[in-house]
Amino acid sequence: MLNPEFLTADRVRVDVEASSRKDALQSLSLLLASGPGSLTAPEIFELLDQRERLGSTCLGNGVAVPHGRDPGLDEPVGALLRFTSPVDFDAGEDAEISVAVGLMLPEDEGGELSTVVAALRTESSPQALQDAATPDAAVTAMRAFLPGPGTDDGSA
Repeated sequence: MLNPEFLTADRVRVDVEASSRKDALQSLSLLLASGPGSLTAPEIFELLDQRERLGSTCLGNGVAVPHGRDPGLDEPVGALLRFTSPVDFDAGEDAEISVAVGLMLPEDEGGELSTVVAALRTESSPQALQDAATPDAAVTAMRAFLPGPGTDDGSA
């Protein structure tokens, strides 16, 4: 089960300016490095960038989930950026994003990535995150789409 505290308001920024995928990933890296874990922002950026080069993490509907693994983590750590204008994520069709949810995952991740992706693929979650006016509102919106205790999170 994904701990809802994986995303906290101190790792959320709304109305962010980014001119490229690189800018977006660098901003996410700084936020992710401010949480628990053993990696620096440049190390996190390199992991996120390498993952994007393997294949885009764009989910469609203006959302991407850049992610990487940190051996120093016991639980996932998240960060969220909502952009003032869409950012081209260099992924062809559906490549412009307005929300990026960055994740650093433990080496032995147990389905938490799938849980976050499933939450972001619900019909209303992208719009709810785009409408969030504050970091606290973005956290509340994200948590509203995550499965609660005792529910099937679909990661089996």
